[in-house]
Amino acid sequence: MPNPTLEQRIGLGTPEFSLKENLFSMGSIYAIDRELQEPQTDEKLIDLYDKLAKAMSDNDKPTYKQLIKEFEMHPVTATKKAKENFGERARLLKPIYEANKEAVIKEVIDQITAEIKDEDYVKATFKVAGYFQNLFKPTKLDQKTADEYASEESAANIGVSSMYSVTGNIEEYTPRHKALQAKAFASKYFDIIEQEKDGTVTKYKFNEEKFKKAMEDVIAGSIIYKNAKTIQIRQAQEAQEQAQH
Repeated sequence: MPNPTLEQRIGLGTPEFSLKENLFSMGSIYAIDRELQEPQTDEKLIDLYDKLAKAMSDNDKPTYKQLIKEFEMHPVTATKKAKENFGERARLLKPIYEANKEAVIKEVIDQITAEIKDEDYVKATFKVAGYFQNLFKPTKLDQKTADEYASEESAANIGVSSMYSVTGNIEEYTPRHKALQAKAFASKYFDIIEQEKDGTVTKYKFNEEKFKKAMEDVIAGSIIYKNAKTIQIRQAQEAQEQAQH
């Protein structure tokens, strides 16, 4: 008996079909593909292949086993297959997303506005940046910029205006570099209303209309929706852990 088709696995045209679940699956495949393009340990690669097979198979066991075997025998083709599967899902979901995206977008916007409600501008932009993960590719950190980060940090710690003798470790400062670029990207979705002379933003507004445009197509919509649900799951886990202590 042949494996079920993609249309059958996602329940297309049936009462069991869920647009949001399928958007999450699409976003997951995209995120895993991005991770596979970065240097990974053998142990991490095995975990990523497992996650990719689960997402691409929609938890259908025969399809999952076939994909795992394929990735084990031909690992270099994993990213190619992820892209092909992602593209086919985008093709199938596009008309359904077009007809129902308003509800999906509203859910994400409601989540964002609740999350940043009492936050200052800096924290708000960092939080919104999480929703755009994998939608933009940060530039690589060079040695000159790493040295600048190390100089700023060293000067702040000592209590002086600058330090010129320090050298920044690229690996150590890469997370900061990525976070700052993500913040800069997210800031495009905010309107600054009031600002101090030193540049400190004291009043801002999240631009919902601009954000809606970011989720207009099914590809960006799936990536942002997956990020939103991942953030929601993480917050629920953190709240549960805090309640237990």
